[in-house]
Parts: sequence; C-alpha cells; structure tokens
Amino acid sequence: MAAPTFHGVSSVPVDGPTSSLTEPQTDLAITPPSSMLAGDLVVVCLYNENGSAGDGLQINGTGGQTWTSDTTSGSYSYSGTAAGHRLYWCTFNGTWSADPTFDFPAKSGTRGCGMQMLVFRPDSTSKVWAIDTAPSWAGFSAPSTPFTVTITGLTPTNSDTVTLARWCSDDDNTWASLQGTGWSNPGLTFQYRNIGGSDLSTSYAYNLQGSPSATTDVSKNQNTLGGDAGSTVIVSFYAATPGSTITPSKGSATLTGLVPALAIATTLTAGALSLTGYAPSVFVGSDRTPTAATLTLSGTTPTVQEAWTVMPSSGTGTLTGTTPTVQEAWTVTTESGNPVTLDGYAPTVSEGDVRTPSLGTATLTGSAPTVQETGGTVTIPIPVMAPYAPAGWGPL
Repeated sequence: MAAPTFHGVSSVPVDGPTSSLTEPQTDLAITPPSSMLAGDLVVVCLYNENGSAGDGLQINGTGGQTWTSDTTSGSYSYSGTAAGHRLYWCTFNGTWSADPTFDFPAKSGTRGCGMQMLVFRPDSTSKVWAIDTAPSWAGFSAPSTPFTVTITGLTPTNSDTVTLARWCSDDDNTWASLQGTGWSNPGLTFQYRNIGGSDLSTSYAYNLQGSPSATTDVSKNQNTLGGDAGSTVIVSFYAATPGSTITPSKGSATLTGLVPALAIATTLTAGALSLTGYAPSVFVGSDRTPTAATLTLSGTTPTVQEAWTVMPSSGTGTLTGTTPTVQEAWTVTTESGNPVTLDGYAPTVSEGDVRTPSLGTATLTGSAPTVQETGGTVTIPIPVMAPYAPAGWGPL
C-alpha cells in the first residue's frame, strides 16, 4: 500500500484575469500533462455556464483511452446554480493516439465553458483505477464574509486512494485559504478563471491516502469578488492490482465494465470471450473453448468460482441474471443451433453437470433455478479447485 501522487494538470482555458472561452466548441482538444505513464488516473471535469446536467457536454475524441461517464444524468453529471457539469475519467493505457477532444454545444445566449484534466500516479504502472466513493454534488448559495465554502469529507473503503474536491462559482473569483487536514493542492493553480459569458471560476484540492481513513471536511475562501453562488463535488478513486492473462489464438478476448478481472490465465482458442457488467470476475483458472460461438458473462456481479468449460459446436453458452454462479465444472455440448442457457435471479450449478440436447434447448429459468447433480443425463466427476481471489479484489 502506497499513497498515489499528483502528476500534473491541464486547463482550457488557462487561468488568468482575461482568459475567456464560450460555446459553441466542437472537438475542443485538451493537451495531457507531459511524462505520463501507463496506470495513471486521468480525470477531466467539464463545465458550461447556466447549463443543465449533461446538456450536450460530451467526449468527441477518446485519444485512444477507455473513458467512464454516464450519458446525460446521474452521479457523473450535475446541474448547479452556476453551471452544468460532467466528469470523465480513465486509467491511462500508456499511449495517447491524439489529444482527447470534447464538445460544448451552442445554447441560448453567450455562455462560458471550459475543462480541466488532472492526473494522478499509483505506485505501479500495472494498477487500474476504480471508483471508491461515487461523486457527491451539492449547490451552495452566495457565502458571506470571509466567503468560505465547505465540502463535507468522506470515508474511503479501499487503500491507495485519490479523493478529489472541486469548487465552481458563477464569477471569476480567485480562491485561497485551503483548510482541512490531509488536503493539499501543490501543482495546481489556486483557481481556473473564465470571463467568457457571465464569468466562471473553478478550484481543486486533493487528499492522497495509502491506507483508508475518513477525510476531514475541506474548505476554501472566495478570495476576490467573493459572495458568489456555485456548486461543489467530491469523489474518491482507488488503485487496484489486476492479475490477468488472456491468450487468444483465434478470435478476440474482451473485458468491459468498471472493474472486470481475470485472476488467473484464461485461454481462448476460437470465437469470442466477453466479460461485461459492473464487476465480473474469474477467481480460478478457466478454460473457454468455443469452436464457433460466443461465451458471455453479464450482469451486476457474474462470477465463475472454479473451472467452467463450455463446448458448443454452433451455439451460445450464456449466464445471465443478478448473481449467476457456476460453482464447479459445467460441460455443455450442443448440436447446431441448440443453445444451453441458465438465466434468472440466481441460477446455480453445484456439481458436475452435462447437458446434451439433440434437437432442442436446455433451459433453467426462474427466481433461483438449481441443478444439484446431473441435468437429466450423466454426471462427470470434476476435481474441485480451491477458490482463489487476489488480494484487494471484490465487488465495488
């Protein structure tokens, strides 16, 4: 466990008493900080004056990265008293194909807009980033002297965290007087002003931890032109260690979702392997051998706890539902066009199970369908492997 470090920041427009940027902006680029490494956390905060949540703020060019955000509303977007906001983030893969670009569509009137990119570094380039505590947004009314705006702290649950606090006001304020144990802002400009439209200002602070503990509340003062309303956000990320090896010989292996994980080597010989969802995990060595088909795990927390073999000749092996689980080896053999499906709330195969439909479909459905032994045909004895999970992994 080691606390991450702050690496760098970029801003469009840069801070200054005459800095100005207004909508519309299409394919607006932001240049990442130099000397980035694979595994760095990249956070981009977008804003537009008097906008609603989402409000057309969106990524245009990814720069070769896989970004996380919602589409129009939710925890990554907010409609504040001064502006609309959107947050994007990613784990840097080591190479920018180009500077990432973003769109700020034209709305009624002349409206200021802009963005900042903040980059943090874990203790290893092999780390991947995930949300520890989702963004918490709040609006604030115009403060009185000394114009202090406070953001309530949070309690990260994971090690190696970056907790980021952000203030945004509807004037070109300067900000000062950072207060809160563990909070700092070295490397950051005190604020990022924009006099486009009716003026905006944003300011940041960060709290970096190796071991999880509650952060204190954090505050800043509007140092000049004080007494303006605005909004705040606080969010926490953590760096985790994956342990995955994928060796496709024919086809493709795809991991998508917030924290897809393969703890042990997964071999794909043909076809496609796809793990999707919030936190799909393979805890122990898994053999995937589709010959002309697709194997898919989907849902909120799909889990394969031990080896699972699917051998369709021309069909699909699918686990779907809230918590589908294969606890031991499950072998499926089908003829052309005859898929085998487990779906429902919590389908479970507890021991070795064979499905051999010749002219039909073998299906288990319902709230909690279970096959304890054979599926009506033959039991195949399978050596049971001890479940394994790498340290630090689990559902978010």
